[in-house]
Amino acid sequence: MVRAQALTNPLFARFSGIYILDSTTIALLAALAEQWPALGNRPDHPEAAVKVFVMLELRTGQVWVELRAGNSSDHGSELSAMPLPAGWLRLADLGFYDVAYFISLAMAGAYVLTCWRAQTKSIAALGSR
Repeated sequence: MVRAQALTNPLFARFSGIYILDSTTIALLAALAEQWPALGNRPDHPEAAVKVFVMLELRTGQVWVELRAGNSSDHGSELSAMPLPAGWLRLADLGFYDVAYFISLAMAGAYVLTCWRAQTKSIAALGSR
């Protein structure tokens, strides 16, 4: 973990903390395929790759980095399932989409901002009047 200059913005004051999570894949030499296997399922895909997960907390500037094999799913990252305390906001793309995890965050009083995955069904419970 490293610490960088924190960003300040009045919008951030609404949350106790703001986590941004993302990943990228970096191709490696084919000789590293045993230690760092990639998807390699198409001619344009490398045989070896490392997947780098990065999480940044905007209010403090803390950064977490996790390295996994290039064939890892975003859901395989320990950072993707990190519990958050009440009042915290998590921003991540569809690679980290997990409704069960979102429910656990909501029950803990945390917030999620992400894209809505196609085919997701929503059911609203309305109180009686």
